[in-house]
Amino acid sequence: MTSHNSPTSGTESSVPGATQPSSATLAAFQTMLSAVASLNQANASAAAAAAAATAMNAAATPSPVVPTAAVATPAAAPAGFRTQAPWIADALYRVVPGGPLQAIPEAFSLELVVWYSITKGKWVGVTRSNSLAVGAVAGVSGSQMRSHKSQALALAAFNQSLTFQEIQILS
Repeated sequence: MTSHNSPTSGTESSVPGATQPSSATLAAFQTMLSAVASLNQANASAAAAAAAATAMNAAATPSPVVPTAAVATPAAAPAGFRTQAPWIADALYRVVPGGPLQAIPEAFSLELVVWYSITKGKWVGVTRSNSLAVGAVAGVSGSQMRSHKSQALALAAFNQSLTFQEIQILS
């Protein structure tokens, strides 16, 4: 039977074969523990201050007025389709635009980007999306879509057709 020595004092115990940390190691550990506790307390204070500032800003900022008679997009129109201005490129319209389409900023890219002008179809406009362009003219008699090497060329073609009143929404 193995006999274990009982602890010499009421609060210490020893594990056979284990070494006790040095007083320098204990002091470093206690310093680190104190630093972590201080950091946690500082983070909690900062979070409370941020929450208070947010609450004050919310109370000081009037809530936006939401119009009760908003212009609704037709139910069949997918998200991203427009029925009113601003008339811009890379948006598609379920109505004939009331003015020329304006260019949108393009990120510089070394890739070749094809732009499509849809002048007659289920929806009209200028877009970079081949699937939206094809979807606008697929199965529609008399539809018109052209591909262009740049946004500027697609806009020029679309706006020229708009000037001559050649833009049509077809079903």
